[in-house]
Amino acid sequence: MITHGKVHDVHALDRIDIDIEAGARCIIDGGYLDFELLYTIQKASAFFITRAKSNSDFKHLCSQP
Repeated sequence: MITHGKVHDVHALDRIDIDIEAGARCIIDGGYLDFELLYTIQKASAFFITRAKSNSDFKHLCSQP
């Protein structure tokens, strides 16, 4: 997909058909925090890495090896 420079990444990513394979590692910009997408990645048994926004208010619940 080719867009003009005024289309924000957030709007372009919503138009891409994403097929996530198990074990994949997805790196997502911190400016694009879409919990539905993150949940889709998690359901596919894949992993995501994102940078937290400065105004995020998360609590650590547990860790896994």
